[in-house]
Amino acid sequence: MKFFHHLLIALFLFSANFFAQSDNEDYTLEEIIVTAQKTEKSLQDVPIAVSALSADDLALRQAVRFTDLQLNVPNLSYSETNFGGSSVSIRGIGRLATGISFDQSVTTHINESPWGENTNVATMFDMDRVEVLRGPQGTLFGRGTTAGLVNLVTKRPSVDSGVEGYAGFTTGEYDLQVFEGAVNIPLDDNFAVRAAYTQTERDGFTENLYAPVGGTFDGREHYVGRISLRYDTGNTVIDYMYQEHEEESTRTLRTNYVCTPSANIARGCTLDGEGIGIANPAATYNGILAAVFLESAPLGANTAAYTAFGLNDAPRPDNMTLRQTHSDFVPIFDRQSGTHQLTISHDLDKGRLSLNMMNRESSSYTRMDTTLAVEPLLGVKVSDNPLTYVGGLISVDMLDHCVADQCGTKGPTQAERLSGQSGKYVLQTTNRNSFIDGSSNEQLTEYLELKYSSDLDGIFNYIVGINHYGHYEDDSYLTTSSPLTLLGDAQFFVPTTFGNTNEYALEASGLFGELYFDVQDNLRITLGLRYGEEKKINDIVTTTYGQARNVGAFAGVPWLLVDGDLYNCFEGIAGAFGQAPDQAVIGQILTGQASNGCGVGEQETVDLYGVSAQVNAASAALAGGIAAAGQIADPQQQALATGTAYATYFMSVKDLVPALYDRSEDYNKPGWESYQKNKLDYTTTAGRLIVDYAFGDDSLLYASYSRGTKPAGINPPINPRIYEKGLIPANTVEEKVDSYEIGIKSILLDGQMRLNTSLFYNKYTDMQISRILATTTFNFNIDSENYGAEIEMDYVPAAAPNLRLDFMFAYIKTKIMDDALTIDPFNIAAEGTKYFDAKNTVYKCIDLFYEGEGCVANTFIADKDLVNAAQAVLASLDAWLPVPGTTQADGHPIYMSRVALSALGIPTTTGVKQSIDGNRLPNTPELTTSLGLSYNFEVGNGISIVPNIYYYYQSDMYVNEFNNDLYGKVDAWDELNIGLTVGDIENQWYFRFFSRNALDEDNITWKYNSTDVTGNFQSYFLRDPRVTGIEYRYRF
Repeated sequence: MKFFHHLLIALFLFSANFFAQSDNEDYTLEEIIVTAQKTEKSLQDVPIAVSALSADDLALRQAVRFTDLQLNVPNLSYSETNFGGSSVSIRGIGRLATGISFDQSVTTHINESPWGENTNVATMFDMDRVEVLRGPQGTLFGRGTTAGLVNLVTKRPSVDSGVEGYAGFTTGEYDLQVFEGAVNIPLDDNFAVRAAYTQTERDGFTENLYAPVGGTFDGREHYVGRISLRYDTGNTVIDYMYQEHEEESTRTLRTNYVCTPSANIARGCTLDGEGIGIANPAATYNGILAAVFLESAPLGANTAAYTAFGLNDAPRPDNMTLRQTHSDFVPIFDRQSGTHQLTISHDLDKGRLSLNMMNRESSSYTRMDTTLAVEPLLGVKVSDNPLTYVGGLISVDMLDHCVADQCGTKGPTQAERLSGQSGKYVLQTTNRNSFIDGSSNEQLTEYLELKYSSDLDGIFNYIVGINHYGHYEDDSYLTTSSPLTLLGDAQFFVPTTFGNTNEYALEASGLFGELYFDVQDNLRITLGLRYGEEKKINDIVTTTYGQARNVGAFAGVPWLLVDGDLYNCFEGIAGAFGQAPDQAVIGQILTGQASNGCGVGEQETVDLYGVSAQVNAASAALAGGIAAAGQIADPQQQALATGTAYATYFMSVKDLVPALYDRSEDYNKPGWESYQKNKLDYTTTAGRLIVDYAFGDDSLLYASYSRGTKPAGINPPINPRIYEKGLIPANTVEEKVDSYEIGIKSILLDGQMRLNTSLFYNKYTDMQISRILATTTFNFNIDSENYGAEIEMDYVPAAAPNLRLDFMFAYIKTKIMDDALTIDPFNIAAEGTKYFDAKNTVYKCIDLFYEGEGCVANTFIADKDLVNAAQAVLASLDAWLPVPGTTQADGHPIYMSRVALSALGIPTTTGVKQSIDGNRLPNTPELTTSLGLSYNFEVGNGISIVPNIYYYYQSDMYVNEFNNDLYGKVDAWDELNIGLTVGDIENQWYFRFFSRNALDEDNITWKYNSTDVTGNFQSYFLRDPRVTGIEYRYRF
């Protein structure tokens, strides 16, 4: 394909020499019709900043996927995101909040209905046009459009065009094979049907260098089919559409693993590293679990040490690129969706009544290698002197998980989990230190809108309507690893998988309207208002390796835990940590006035499992043991007797009640760290005022003020013993934006040029944004502002009527306005900022749990001098671990027990707070521009040749709100797309030679920052590499 690529460039350059040879008649730009105000109008008559791309524009500009819109629309940014999602940003605002109950700021609509489809998988085919409306657009389009929306308008059947359609085939690099076709069939004078279909297959863009698996990742194999019906009587039009999408591919949740291994195991990867290595195992959850708790790996060993012990038998190749990986697990991406839509419009004497109904169902299942690596073998220590490990002797079945209807097929049902039948759902059998994650999801979206648009003869007209939106979603995120599975097999209180399961329901209804007042023929005032009522319910069950409470201080073992309910029964007798036993309860048990120390909630669980007799017997023994110990005078003997009573209780009850993660919703209680049921009821109000003035022959000046709102969302459960009080809200508050805009739309030079410009200022109050703390993503509110300018121009000069020039320019300045200090979870010591303090030492936690939360491999900060002062005590508790390879230069350990430090009164924190006030918003380049040129050569015999070139540039940007140049900056990049179309002048057939990203640049759209548990690696999300190919299309 390299020869073909160079040939294509040569053909384009050769053809460009003939730009001045055409003698065609004058050409004017085609009028573009949009529905930006819920009625069909010319783009130039709509007083809103709108970009519209017709089907021909999409084809000529090679905009084949959603991501390509950013090359053609001012101030629109797009990126795939971690876990298989996507983010569309307009004017600096996009998917900044994360979570099932958090709405996007840019919504995707299909034929004016909020679609809800993941734009990462949405396919733009057989389109009439794509409309991009800058926000806020809540007045007419409803909730969640504070930054704007993208409206996909599909081709409708036609009763007037006869039997017509097209069929096309594309082939190219990476074994790309695409078929697309459509046919329109009128059945009588009023009824027509249109069927469209596309299918895509290609190899992945990421080469897997692990020979036993080989091949490529991030491939595609999917199809989309659509059938549309239209019944048109003239004054009544009924449209029905059904679209189905199915994909089974190796699409990856992240495309690469960027890491320069760190020698300081406070981080697995250096903060500013850009290599394609693997994190230092001594700094990761898997590595610490394996070494500290399972002894299946050398303590504190880096990759070189694993190699020396013979455990790293498949080392990662050197000098890998961003488009190469080394993995023994092939990604799984299965997705199905179906969308029904019915629209009815009926013309009345003085207006039009319209109904829009939509129903969408989807399910998805994704799994991939978290670290994109062939990890070292699980070892068995066969000798201490010399230290010797043998790898490959242990094999682990890593289990799958599921959600909703997928349970029983891809993962165990609740009954199968409780009865121990999960073993038949094996995701991977491995003898390595593997780590796998992914999600399972099922969704149902429903939309209903009824509106009336007046058509009065006077100076007033209006639109009024009502809509209802319902969204119901079950989602489960899975993380599993081989050390975690081994630990779960050995310890009853540790799950073998963990993640979040969400059951989410949203009901939203609204009343909306706009009044149009024609002050005079060329001056109009628009006043719009929307009132909405919404309800969100989100049930969250969090399965983590921290679903128990730390009682290690009683037994001298920092990671000894029991099931939550049974421990609460224990506390009812023995008292909470640091408190004396409750002698009153002990007396009641010994005299028969009480059976145990359980509370009402705990007793419900005990009764549910029918184990009251066993718990009562254990409780009586515990009460008696504590009472007897209290009679012993010798303090040491008393402590021994008390500890024996505690241990006897734990051994008696540990297998009575299944671990919390095995319970269904009915067994959970709100208020536990692992369970949360939250409900939000609220109202929203949005509106806008627009004044537009038509002047000259074809020019429109407009000025507008809009108020947009985005509903609040619900955060995951919060453990108040871990996080500072007030640091994390239970839920965010409503996001509001006040937007001011002035623009001019013009048709100039007798129809040769379309020039649209705008200036804008947006003030966001309580903007929703997310960040990861420990291993959980939480959402917060901050204020921000942005302002800028946009220019769009299409030009067909009279001097060269076969030449077309398309130009786009956008500038935006963004600023965060937030006085609160916050922690950067990817850089908890605030390195590279003025807040960095060398006295703060970053430690790696070696406790399995800290305050009921998983602690292994999490980082925390403490004062090194205070820790040094307690060295002797810490060493006696096995909490001071100066393991070779894991210490600072002076021998000070990085492995540390946070439980022990807290017990000794040494303060610990999750990070250093820093200011983000004045920083730029993430994922927002300040400058973007594009230039497109095409020329139509008519070479005789009814043949035309059209070369085209499109160039795009964007300036640098940051990936999060901390604006740290060490790790968070994406450099400026550009992209060149070229094409050459050969076809007949009647446009019945053509061949199009194309090269997308012709210079084969690795253009970064976003960087994902992982947690300290997985070693603080990054994933760079890239636009596609160069794809050169040829497309043939025939119209009939």
